[in-house]
Amino acid sequence: MGLKIATAERTQFAHAQEERRGAAFEFNVMKFAGGEMGEANGMSGDGSIIRDNEQAPTVWVGTTFGFAALLLSEGMKEEAYHAAWGLYHVIYENKGYWFRTPEAWDISGNFRASMYMRPAAVWAIEVMLSSSAPMIKKSQSSVNRVEK
Repeated sequence: MGLKIATAERTQFAHAQEERRGAAFEFNVMKFAGGEMGEANGMSGDGSIIRDNEQAPTVWVGTTFGFAALLLSEGMKEEAYHAAWGLYHVIYENKGYWFRTPEAWDISGNFRASMYMRPAAVWAIEVMLSSSAPMIKKSQSSVNRVEK
């Protein structure tokens, strides 16, 4: 009896997490600058940018790469690449940050902390794509970690 309850709770928890990741992508990536700048830190429930905190209306490069790696690990490949593409679009196509990738930028592209180290989180995506990285395999009853 206890095992059935634990399995049901784990399944419910996994489903709730999946919904939250999808909502974070829809609100913080797609509703910020039309999905072309990465994942914003703060978006309100109505899809508007939170402006009462100086960090909420900004995209943190390292955090977006980390979020993209999480999405990849959960099988959300299209969403992961779109979030990472937003960073590429700003860094290489739109603002020319290239070898001085900043910590963060706002919707206008104004940045802070040029040549910041957290953007090195892009390597988390490489780890998730490598053959030695554990990936998440989803089943109907629970989420199981499976080594490749």
